[in-house]
Amino acid sequence: MRVSIVIWEGTAEEAAALPAEVRRLLRSLGGTGNGGKIGKKPDKSAEGALDPAVQAFIAERARSQAARALVNRFVGTILTWEGTHAAVAKAKQGRGECLRLMRTGTPFGGFVYVWPGTTRVDFRLDAAHLEGRTHAYRRNVQSDARYQVTLRLKSKAALAEALELAQKAMEGVEQAAKAS
Repeated sequence: MRVSIVIWEGTAEEAAALPAEVRRLLRSLGGTGNGGKIGKKPDKSAEGALDPAVQAFIAERARSQAARALVNRFVGTILTWEGTHAAVAKAKQGRGECLRLMRTGTPFGGFVYVWPGTTRVDFRLDAAHLEGRTHAYRRNVQSDARYQVTLRLKSKAALAEALELAQKAMEGVEQAAKAS
């Protein structure tokens, strides 16, 4: 039995600076085994059903039944998208654990971070993606930060907007991976 463990987190620029052999290794690990990931795509018979580990993580942290339902629906929808998975991530500055939604096979971190306890969702997008948005707003971060857009899952309308933004964030990660 062979076990590979790789933990890497960094910006797109840092990923691009890695030697080509390391980038190939990171991409290849994305498609093999479970690798400590949770939230693999459910089979078609369970469309919209969450992996039990993801569901338990959300249930332990969500502060209300309504919050849990919105977070479950958001995460569950994204995990039905081809090539996505979830992992528990420790937030920086001691803000606890969150779910990091990632695109399998890319050398980048997540494209979305979800804090079930506050229903906060951060997207790997710049503030230009806020135009025409009702629920999303700019995070109080530096102008070169990767995750400038956030929102709170407080309604079905916010959920719909969050899914649109998540799609844009995932497309951005895919494009960055192709460029590296």
